[in-house]
Amino acid sequence: MKKIINNGRKLLSNNMRTPDHTPPTGMPARPEPDQAVIDAIGDGICIIDGGGRVARINAAMESLFSVERNHAGGMPTSHFFREYLLPALVSPAGVPPDLLASDEVFEMCVDSGDDGHIWLEYSVSSLPHAAGRIALFRRITRWKAAEEHLRLSEERYRLIFNRSYDAILVFTLSADGLPDRFVEVNEAACLRFGYSREDVLSLSPLSLVPPDRMGHLLAVMKGLLHDRSALYKSAQIAADGRIIPVEISSHLVHMGDYPVVISISRDISERQRIDDLKRRAFNQIDANIEQFATLGDHIRNPLAVIVGLSSLEETPSSVRILEAAERIDALVDELDRGWIHSENVRQFLRKHCG
Repeated sequence: MKKIINNGRKLLSNNMRTPDHTPPTGMPARPEPDQAVIDAIGDGICIIDGGGRVARINAAMESLFSVERNHAGGMPTSHFFREYLLPALVSPAGVPPDLLASDEVFEMCVDSGDDGHIWLEYSVSSLPHAAGRIALFRRITRWKAAEEHLRLSEERYRLIFNRSYDAILVFTLSADGLPDRFVEVNEAACLRFGYSREDVLSLSPLSLVPPDRMGHLLAVMKGLLHDRSALYKSAQIAADGRIIPVEISSHLVHMGDYPVVISISRDISERQRIDDLKRRAFNQIDANIEQFATLGDHIRNPLAVIVGLSSLEETPSSVRILEAAERIDALVDELDRGWIHSENVRQFLRKHCG
């Protein structure tokens, strides 16, 4: 019985023994748990000890700067920067040689071989409960691409905005839906109104509207809140008091969290002048055609009297008068036919120019 009990204890003791995790001969050792964690992070990580030496780097640092961790370990940070970080920088200007000792945030572009140019943001923080620091090289290539796209878009917008021949006014609306204040104006607006950009921005949008157009503008603004866009004719006041007739295309959009109105205002003074010339020319042509219509009657009435008197006597003179009267009558017939063509011209002008 004692032998059986002793054998049982021995078996139980063997089962409770801590398993041996030593890898078989020839297999690579498993990384330490914290190393495995930082290797799984796609951004570069460099852990610096209290003595200013590289304690550990992750796999992303190896890939970004073509460095092996067994070479970097124990290396002074200044040496590590010169040996591995500096050669990878596309533009070293602006990156201090004591980067890994700096607490500032820097952006840099590195040439990462097959991966091409990669933008990184360097930042550093202290290690909790230990002497040392952790430097993070965060990948920001997509952010930089988006930033560059935004910059180019803004440049194109600014170019179109300021090269436009039409005045472009951007203003906010009050809680009542009324024009409140300017937030942006282009160069064409400043030239048209005779103000500097700063002066225009200090004005109320309503100060550019003649009093007799104020009611119409407020009605347009009310409709704009519902329809989001409007095309209408109005007038604007320049700095010297001139009233400028304009055609305005307004659009309600949101800039951030508040609504703004973008109004594109076109000076139609020349268009109105040409329209007025066309209208006066048409009226003159219309009057001439009306006179042309009665011209035949004005000629035929006295001609009939002449023919009647000449017919009373058969003299050589009367014969010549009658022959001349026939020629005049033929010319009047030509005038009548010309009036028909003139009437067609008048109808055309009424349709397209009236």
